[in-house]
Amino acid sequence: MENLNPLEILKMGLPGLVLLLSVLSYRLLSKEQGKEQPSDVVLKSIKQFMYLNFVFAGLTVAAPLIEKFLSPPETAQLTAAAMQFTAEAKADEKVPLGKATVCYGSAYANRYLLLTDAETSGKMAQVKADTVMGCNDHQLISISVRDAEENLGWLTTDITQKSAPKNVRITVALPGSMFIMNPV
Repeated sequence: MENLNPLEILKMGLPGLVLLLSVLSYRLLSKEQGKEQPSDVVLKSIKQFMYLNFVFAGLTVAAPLIEKFLSPPETAQLTAAAMQFTAEAKADEKVPLGKATVCYGSAYANRYLLLTDAETSGKMAQVKADTVMGCNDHQLISISVRDAEENLGWLTTDITQKSAPKNVRITVALPGSMFIMNPV
């Protein structure tokens, strides 16, 4: 008990503060009880100090729960179940290689996406969804013509004919992560 490092304990954040205050409450109480005539004023102060510690302990428990319930679902990160879905992809000459344009407000904007051609080849391309377009359908994505041709194996004639978009399976990387692609 005597060799506790308060700085190391406080690095744990609010739980560390609660632990440190609990230890200090215990020490104060034990010192006061060791006296022949404990002071009522000091005992009352220690009691108030302990109540404050209970409030901090309650905040430690409640903070993650409050954050979970107050975060709006639109800005919540994708869950593990929603990390993979099918969408319609179209090739666009304006989109640079390795990039993608997704609908405004998509939960996977500004993330790396692994696109797999769901219809024919099963080939893959990794793109970063760093541009948004004004559309309501969050199941639409635009990629570069070069990514469509070289990585997904789409025929140039299919791309230039302005036909319906092709289906791709999209796997979303975790925030700040990308996929490691091994060459075949």
